[in-house]
Amino acid sequence: MKSYFLYDGACGMCHSSVQFFMKFSKSKSFLFSSLDSSFTQDLLLKHSISYDQALESAIYIREGVVHQKSSAVLWALSDCVFPFNLAKVFLILPKGTRDFFYGLVAKRRHSISKGLNIKCELPSSLDRSRIINE
Repeated sequence: MKSYFLYDGACGMCHSSVQFFMKFSKSKSFLFSSLDSSFTQDLLLKHSISYDQALESAIYIREGVVHQKSSAVLWALSDCVFPFNLAKVFLILPKGTRDFFYGLVAKRRHSISKGLNIKCELPSSLDRSRIINE
């Protein structure tokens, strides 16, 4: 079954996350799409998902279940190889607590990317097939 990691296409930190998941995900059916693509907009509409782009930079749809904010990142990590899949243990923390810390980073992701000089990198031609640009 396909999983979709939806990310902020204008964020260097988010592009780095996509590169990480491409490298360490267990499955080639772990696909990626920018939040502003028409494919993603159709997917969000289909699942009746609303989000605040200023506060949220990742949505993960896995087995038809939508995960947002900290849950999106943790479930996506759970679909990666060892030891990254161990991050799933943090799902036991209260969602409000996890999302508070997620929000601290998400609100500042553009300035963090700029400060760390994180640039958007295009994936290799091998991985390009996992990015949906429609």
